Amino acid sequence: MKPETLLEHFDVIADAPNGVQRLRELILRLGIRGLLVPQNPDEDAATVLLETLKAQHANVSRKGASRQAASSLHPEEQPYLLPPGWLWTRLSTVGAIVGGGTPPTHVEVNWAEPGVPWLTPADLNGLRGKYVYKGRRDISAAGLEHSSAQLLPAGTVLLSSRAPIGYVAIAGNPLATNQGFKSCVPFIPGMSEYIYRFLQAVAPDLDRNASGTTFREISGKSVGGLLFPLPPLDEQARIIAKIDRLMLMCDELDRHKKGASAKQSQLNRAAMHQLGSVRSSCATAPSVKPPGVIQSLDLVVATPESVSGLRMAITQLAIMGKLIPQSDEDGTADQLLLEVSNEKKKLCAESVIRAPSAPAPLTADIPFAIPDTWKWVRLHEIVAAITDGDHQPPPLAPSGVPFLVIGNVRTGALDFSRTRFVPQVYYDRLAPIRKPASGDLLYTVTGSYGIPILVQDSRIFCVQRHIAILKTLKCMDSEYLHLLLRSSLVADQAKNRATGIAQKTVSLEALRSFVVPVPPRKEQRRIVDRVSDLMLLCDRCEDKLVSAGEHADAVARAALLQYAVPIVSGGHRWGISV
Repeated sequence: MKPETLLEHFDVIADAPNGVQRLRELILRLGIRGLLVPQNPDEDAATVLLETLKAQHANVSRKGASRQAASSLHPEEQPYLLPPGWLWTRLSTVGAIVGGGTPPTHVEVNWAEPGVPWLTPADLNGLRGKYVYKGRRDISAAGLEHSSAQLLPAGTVLLSSRAPIGYVAIAGNPLATNQGFKSCVPFIPGMSEYIYRFLQAVAPDLDRNASGTTFREISGKSVGGLLFPLPPLDEQARIIAKIDRLMLMCDELDRHKKGASAKQSQLNRAAMHQLGSVRSSCATAPSVKPPGVIQSLDLVVATPESVSGLRMAITQLAIMGKLIPQSDEDGTADQLLLEVSNEKKKLCAESVIRAPSAPAPLTADIPFAIPDTWKWVRLHEIVAAITDGDHQPPPLAPSGVPFLVIGNVRTGALDFSRTRFVPQVYYDRLAPIRKPASGDLLYTVTGSYGIPILVQDSRIFCVQRHIAILKTLKCMDSEYLHLLLRSSLVADQAKNRATGIAQKTVSLEALRSFVVPVPPRKEQRRIVDRVSDLMLLCDRCEDKLVSAGEHADAVARAALLQYAVPIVSGGHRWGISV
C-alpha cells in the first residue's frame, strides 16, 4: 500500500475506532520515513548537516546535558532504508538532552511571580498547538540556582519522561522544567519542529516500553540514544509544512465526525422516541403500521451500540400494541383471562397452587394506552405462581441436581457449565412450584436484579432464593411473558420498587404487583413472531456495522503496521504496538 493511496483513503481509516488519532500517527510515521514529500537532489545531503551538528555538539557545555558521544550505528540496527540524502544518527547528535528539577517547594524565595516559567508534565495536558509558553508556577533565579532545573532557550523540544510519558511541546520562550522531562535543545534552532514531530511519532511506543513500577520513566540515556532519521534541513521544512497541512485535515475530520455523531445521536433519540412514545394516538387504532423507523434501520442506527436501544424500543412498541394490527379473529383479553381463571382453578383443585388472592385494584394512572381488545393486569394474575428458591441453605453434593445461582443466569440464559449440585432427595422434597420446568420464567430479584430468563431446557434443576420462578400457564404464551419481562415497562417498575442499600432487592410481593398489558392469546403469538423477525434484522444490522468497523480497523492497523517506526535506542529495539 503506497503512502499516496493511504492518504487518499482518509475517510476509511477515520471510520475505524479511534480512527482520526490513528491517521495522525500514520502521518507522523510517513513524515519521518521520508514518504510524505519528494526528495530534491539539488539540496545538500544530510551528511553536510551532520558535520555541522557534530561541530555544535563538540561545543556543548550545559549543566545537566547529556554529552555522551553518539554511539556508532551498526547496519543491523537500521530498521529500514532511508531516502537518498538521508542518514541515521542518534537524537543526542542533533540536540543536548537536558533534565530538570524542583527546588524545595516550602522555600518562598525559590518561587516568583512573575519569574521564569516552570513546567511540569501536567502543564502539557490538553495543550493545543505545538508551543508552550507558561506553566502554573514561575521559578525564581534562586530556585534555578538551588535545583537541577535550568533555563532552556526558546525552541527547546520538551518531552515528558514520567507521570505521564510522551507529552511533547516546543518552548515558545525561555523556561525551565521539573525532573519529569528529558528535553532536547537543538544544536541548530531550525530543527525544532522536525524533532518535535519525530518525538510525537515515537512517543506512544516510548510510553509502552518505559521501565519502572511505581513510577514508570524514560531515562536521559535512552532518549539521547534514540535512532533518529535525519533528512536535509530544507527537506525538514517541507516535511513539517506537509504534516501541518495534513494535521489540519485531521482536525477538520475530527470536527466532522463529532458533528455527525451528534446529529446521529439526535436522530437516534428522535427515532427511539417515535418507536417508544407512550402517548401515540395509534394505540387504539384497529390497524397499526409500524413506524417508518423500522423500515429504515440503516438510517436510525450508525453504531453497534445504538442497536441495543433499537431492540429495547421494538420490545416496548410490541407490548403497547403498536407493532402489528389487531384482528377481530384473535378474540379479546377478557376471553383469555377467563381461560386463565379456569386453568388456575384446576391447579388449585389438584393442590398444585394455592387459591389466588384478589388482585389489588389498578389505579387510573396506567402507564400508556393499549388497544381496546387488551387488558391491564397485575403480573401474578397471568401466571400460575410467582415464588423463588428454597430459603434454607441447600445441602451441597459433588454431583446430582444442578443448583443455579445468579452467576449461572447473568447472561439471560441458563449456564450449566459451572454449577453446584444438590442431592436428588433434596430436589424431590421441593414443592412443585419451586421446580422450574421448560416454559417457565426466571427473574433475578437480588443484586443483579431484573434479568429475565425463559427456561427452554428439559433437564431438571433448582435455583437459589435470589432468583424468582414464574410458573406459567398453558393458555399464556411464555415467549410473550418473556418479552414483557425484558421491556422497559417492567425494568422501570423493578427499579422503582427495589429496596436496600448494599444489595438492591425486588421483593416477590412487588414483582407480583407489576402492572402489565395482556393481548389476546393469538395476538401474543403474532407479536412474538414479529419481534423475532425484527430482532434478526437488528442482528444483521449490528453484524454489518461491526464488520464495517472491523474493516476500517484492519485498514488502519495495516497502514500503521506497514509504516511503523521501530524504536531503537542504544542498540536495543523496543516493541511496537498499533
